[in-house]
Amino acid sequence: MKDFISVIIPLYNKEKYILRSVNSVLNQTYRNFELIIVNDGSTDDSIKIINKISDNRIRIINQQNSGVSVARNNGVLNSKYNLIAFLDADDEWQSDFLETVLNLKYKYSDAKLFATGYMRVEKNNIIINPFNGIPNKEWEGYIDLFKCSFKNMIVTSSSVLMYKNILYDIGGFPEGVKYGEDQYVWYQIALKYKIAFSNKVCVKYYRNTGCSIGDQKIKREFPFIKESDSFLKLYNIKGKRLFYFKEYIYKEKLNYAEYSFDVLNDKTESLKLLSECKKTKLFVKKFIKLYIKIKFPKLHRVLKKVKYYFKIIYF
Repeated sequence: MKDFISVIIPLYNKEKYILRSVNSVLNQTYRNFELIIVNDGSTDDSIKIINKISDNRIRIINQQNSGVSVARNNGVLNSKYNLIAFLDADDEWQSDFLETVLNLKYKYSDAKLFATGYMRVEKNNIIINPFNGIPNKEWEGYIDLFKCSFKNMIVTSSSVLMYKNILYDIGGFPEGVKYGEDQYVWYQIALKYKIAFSNKVCVKYYRNTGCSIGDQKIKREFPFIKESDSFLKLYNIKGKRLFYFKEYIYKEKLNYAEYSFDVLNDKTESLKLLSECKKTKLFVKKFIKLYIKIKFPKLHRVLKKVKYYFKIIYF
């Protein structure tokens, strides 16, 4: 393998985790890379920790605090190579991550984005999520990103290798967006290009690190979901791909409707999202259960008790 890779870590106040993240890059079995750390205006000791590391492959770029999308885009703009990999500053690669995604690149040359399986780490509990349509045993091949994400998100910002020119083609990461900015990129790529995936677990994706937007109880923006209708027209999706695309959108809207109701106490937003999912084919049970939960909360509580005491399936 002679390819060179630009690895980009966006960094904002991750002094507890950044050394672990950086070391997981430096310990890769594949050595041909540069590591660009984009300091997004950190106010803790993150940069002091990095400055103690002696490795000529590391470059630090400093910017005013502008958000993770700006940091990733800035890293890409300053990268030397056309192959790009991202790693969040609180996540960690297994030592063979780069080797695994490069093998995918050589074996599935028609693809433009390459990804591996990952494990979620929540309060020291390791969870390996199943993905829709992917065997539990070791497997690799081309995937439909929408179909495979029905159960769990199959691609994360720390588990991909991609081409720089493809990222430029879709306009980079959307700036000013606080949630779902990476989803916006992966799923646009999925509408235009092939994606290769290995379910070999090569990434540790840490949740609840205390400083992630995903850990905060706030109203979240999903730019890809909001613009899904325009993407339908732009990419002229047809057949099974159109079905999987629509069902994925329904699933995400239902999930956010439940989040809005349970966490944000926003019944109006929940009902609005629910009304947009009436045509779902694959998530009818989830739709009905959520409808009962929001419109008839007393009935929902009764059904939950019946389920608990009599072991009756409530959807």
